[in-house]
Amino acid sequence: MSEALKKNLRIYKDKKLTVSHISITQRSFQGLRLKYLLESIKDKKGRLIDVGSGMGVTARSVKMYRPDIEVKGCDASESSVSWAQEESIDIDYKICILPDLPYSEGSFEMIVGVDIFEHLDDPERTLKNIRRIIRNRGVFHCFIPCERSVLSLYKFNKFYKIKKELTGHVQKYSFTEAEDLFSNHFNIIKRNYSYHFIGQIFDIIRHGRLRKDPDYQNSKALNMMQNIAYYESKILSFMPLGAIGLHLTMTPK
Repeated sequence: MSEALKKNLRIYKDKKLTVSHISITQRSFQGLRLKYLLESIKDKKGRLIDVGSGMGVTARSVKMYRPDIEVKGCDASESSVSWAQEESIDIDYKICILPDLPYSEGSFEMIVGVDIFEHLDDPERTLKNIRRIIRNRGVFHCFIPCERSVLSLYKFNKFYKIKKELTGHVQKYSFTEAEDLFSNHFNIIKRNYSYHFIGQIFDIIRHGRLRKDPDYQNSKALNMMQNIAYYESKILSFMPLGAIGLHLTMTPK
């Protein structure tokens, strides 16, 4: 087990389940991510797996909107998988340590990866395995923060250091670097961008508060800022300039 994974497991071991599921009507970045995810699989049926599913919030949210598909999840954290299984009687979860994925070739029509590639020591091998278990006509949707993008406030090391400490990020991408990584195995068919300027400020403030208080819940002022940032990113979803969030919908090569 790598040192990066050990650190990530320590960080997420005591995380608390704060929400059971996400709604696409939420004026939040979680709601925006779910909206793009559901759009990417709207014409698909069959089996979906959430790789790096954590406590199962994304998997449960997908199942709530798409009860017609079979949803599975996998994560390296035993405590997160245990939480997820208790909350999701109709979703099966497994413990797995990426880049390994304990599923047979072509097992899934849909694969989701939200906030995982910045945590991986070997993202290339993980993508090879994702390509192995997805069907040839399947869809792979992911969200990845790109803190090396143009006009990223996380280029200031002080801000990134706080976020890295709290989240366990071991990779820092630009948009070009992220797309080059995925393009080795997948065709990118749609891009959306989020966390533009106001969203970045919101993210920095929130992580600063969480550093002082791990149980911090957003204040009214911070929730208002997130609402504004949500509309900013929704309106500017086509624009990479000033954003750090990258949502990709892809098909296998």
